[in-house]
Amino acid sequence: VLVDETGEYLDANPAALEFFGRSRDEMLATRADTDFPPEALSVEGSGEDAADRHREIAVEVGGVPKTLLVESIACVLEGRDVVLVLATDITGRVLLEAQLEDRNTALRVLLEQLEEERVAMERRIMANVNTLVLPTVDRLERQLKGRPEATHAQAIRENLGEILRPVAQRLVNASSDAPRLTRRELEVANLVKLGKTTDEIAEALCLSRSAIQFHRGNIRRKLGLKAGDERLSTALLGDTSLDATAVWPTP
Repeated sequence: VLVDETGEYLDANPAALEFFGRSRDEMLATRADTDFPPEALSVEGSGEDAADRHREIAVEVGGVPKTLLVESIACVLEGRDVVLVLATDITGRVLLEAQLEDRNTALRVLLEQLEEERVAMERRIMANVNTLVLPTVDRLERQLKGRPEATHAQAIRENLGEILRPVAQRLVNASSDAPRLTRRELEVANLVKLGKTTDEIAEALCLSRSAIQFHRGNIRRKLGLKAGDERLSTALLGDTSLDATAVWPTP
């Protein structure tokens, strides 16, 4: 459309007439500033780069909101200052972008929910192994101690560890608040959670009693427990951030 300095339409091409749903006479009888906001008719502040002159403008046509990409160019026509307004209807594109953004948001929410469900499921698996499987393996190892069959019980523990170690690693990564325990400290922490005494832990891990006490001291320090605080086993039972790696920590 072509607009004079007073905001009156001087001319409009067929596409503009179709967009506004008017005849040429109806268009020329309408003021441009009733269709366009002031910034669409202004050329002040426009840069030399064509991209700088384009603006997204919201308008209404017959009560329906539309979005136009507008470029306003100052011209001189028969000695008069006029503004040539080049407008492209981008309503469909804007609506599509909004729909895509909504879908992307919904997809992000769905992926977050799936991730939360995966973590919860893997925590349940680890907890069930801790409470249902390991005690049985412990009993087998005690009953078979000193017998050739004891190697089978040890193989069960080691194979379970290899199978579940990737799960433990993912859960450690998901638990930003988990204390950074070493592999040996996590093994000791698991056995403490299962109610094992220092002597029983030393026997199970083939370590000295003093070594287990050293590891217990490190665990207490990393958990923020001081002398006289609650028992280590009680603190560990209440710390769900260790559930992921309680049995088979990653190297």
